[in-house]
Amino acid sequence: MKKLFLILLSILIIVGGLGYLAYKNAAPLLAKIISNKTQTPVTIHAIDFYKESFTITEIQIGNPHKAQLPTALKVQTVNVEAPYKNYIEDPILIEKIELNNVYVNIQIYNKDQTEGNWQTLMKNLSEDHRSPLSVERITVIKKLILTNIQIDLILSDGKYYRLSPIERLEFNNIRSDKGIPTQEISEIIIQQMMQQIFLQKGLKAIIDAPVDIIKGVIPFL
Repeated sequence: MKKLFLILLSILIIVGGLGYLAYKNAAPLLAKIISNKTQTPVTIHAIDFYKESFTITEIQIGNPHKAQLPTALKVQTVNVEAPYKNYIEDPILIEKIELNNVYVNIQIYNKDQTEGNWQTLMKNLSEDHRSPLSVERITVIKKLILTNIQIDLILSDGKYYRLSPIERLEFNNIRSDKGIPTQEISEIIIQQMMQQIFLQKGLKAIIDAPVDIIKGVIPFL
């Protein structure tokens, strides 16, 4: 009996130690998962956990090699609200995800405006880079909010434009059949955000191209 108790105690200590290491290394672990999905460098400053939510601070996603600037997307804070028990339910229900102070760099490579950095990133995101943490359950994000979106545009001739900021984008009841974790969630968020950015009137006016050309740059439109 004493031997069994010692074995169980050892298992609990090992599991607790692994859990503590995962908690302390959550930021680099999450950055690695997203980097595996985008196939570009990703950095995250910190992740803070609360009773029924967590906050990601200063996430930065790099551009593909062909792009002129190193950064495709920067977000100051990402707040995810959902009781932790929701992640083991079916469907997985996330109450709200809010991205604050977002920077987006859009680069177009060729004169035909059919290739760009986000075309490459979206292709990478759509590929099935399986993670051992993935869970095949339906996921529903009840509310997705993005605020203060700053957009830089670089055309194939090198001309640079700072587009008018978008104060707020809001989406309701976004559903994914791919499940969790963040490599699938990041794909959902980026798809919704970039689709709306490319539909903004100001961006179309700057590019001065018909809708079918825009579809060439962002393939999911």
